[in-house]
Amino acid sequence: MSSERRFHLICDEEGCRLDVYLSRKLSITRTKAKDLIKEGHVHISGTLPKSSTKLKRLLHIEGEIPEEEPMTLEPQDIPLEILYEDEFFLAVNKPQGMVVHPSFGHHKDTLVNAVLAYLEKGGSGRQGTEDRRQKTEYRIQNTEDRIQETEYRRQKTEYRRQKIEDRRQNTEDRIQNTEDRIQKTEDRIQETEGRGQGTEVRGQKAEVRGQRTEVGRGSLEFGGWREGEDDRNGQFAMHNSYLVSFRPGIVHRLDKDTTGVILVAKDSKTQEMLSALFKERNVRKTYRAVVEETIAENGLIIEGNIGRHPIDRKKMAVLKDGGRSAYTEMRVIERLDGFTYVEVYPKTGRTHQIRVHLSHIGHPIVGDIVYGRRARLLTKRPFLHAYRIEFIHPVNNAPIFIEAPVPDDIEEFIKSKKREEKETKF
Repeated sequence: MSSERRFHLICDEEGCRLDVYLSRKLSITRTKAKDLIKEGHVHISGTLPKSSTKLKRLLHIEGEIPEEEPMTLEPQDIPLEILYEDEFFLAVNKPQGMVVHPSFGHHKDTLVNAVLAYLEKGGSGRQGTEDRRQKTEYRIQNTEDRIQETEYRRQKTEYRRQKIEDRRQNTEDRIQNTEDRIQKTEDRIQETEGRGQGTEVRGQKAEVRGQRTEVGRGSLEFGGWREGEDDRNGQFAMHNSYLVSFRPGIVHRLDKDTTGVILVAKDSKTQEMLSALFKERNVRKTYRAVVEETIAENGLIIEGNIGRHPIDRKKMAVLKDGGRSAYTEMRVIERLDGFTYVEVYPKTGRTHQIRVHLSHIGHPIVGDIVYGRRARLLTKRPFLHAYRIEFIHPVNNAPIFIEAPVPDDIEEFIKSKKREEKETKF
């Protein structure tokens, strides 16, 4: 069996870059196309081209795509700040610059590699250590106000669930009543058959079959669900399919340069339960960010469908047509000189949602080189931090509050702007 896949293309375009052309024709990423060219796997008329080579019609492009080596995940002893841990999952304060999920070409120095090593150490494992249990108990004892707030939200959620259950029961009752009527109709049909009215009997049977079809259709459509419906939120559970067989299981995601709380399940069952909480929007996420310009309002609600940018496909954008619905709430923490420190609550989980929505209203995140403007030169990364996560424990039903301290670079930026503002006044 060959370890590579060969290709031979006859160019049918004029003036297109080689890497762009290969990406489209071979159904690979542009990065992958650039790597093939850089590593000498692509030839044009016997010569080694560059990624930027402009193509002409009828050029013969030949090459091979080496078979990817199976990726193995190796534990790496990378220091982690553990915010919470029990026998089911742990929460990590992800540092800036750390990639969450391994991928081909980048299978080291990720959060997964670090957590694998952490769990392999004798100190924690699935049961956790006694000192961590004590620390967790201490944090719970000092968050009574938050527990009360969450308990209130839990009761509201339970109330909504009960209403849904009541509607479900009503639907089942209606279905049962319909089935009873169908049974009565069938009984009458049998009586009619005994009197020899064959034609009328066949008509009533057809009517009964139609009623059964409607009943079945109605039961399948309860709640708007369809078998095989695409589960878009599954991306929070596992970014790459090859990770499914590995522990730990990353439940959601953060961008490389975004800091803060991220959950890691210790087994597949817990991963499924935590993923369900995200899917059902029973997880309250709080982010903190520094944005460009001063926001006059104390709070804002940002709505707008998010999808791929119509021109730059690497970016996301708010779209008038298409895309997926997105909803973000925001409140102002502090106004600085030319900037605003905000707290953000995403109600949906679209790709780059916070960054796209804040940029859309004219207040991009400071340091965001993709969606930002002038202030992107002031920092080395986007000032976006996953500050808090709140939910009900999927196993023991205890309220969980996990906070990650605001990073030093954000704190120092805020302090520097306060100093500048104070100096300006005097």
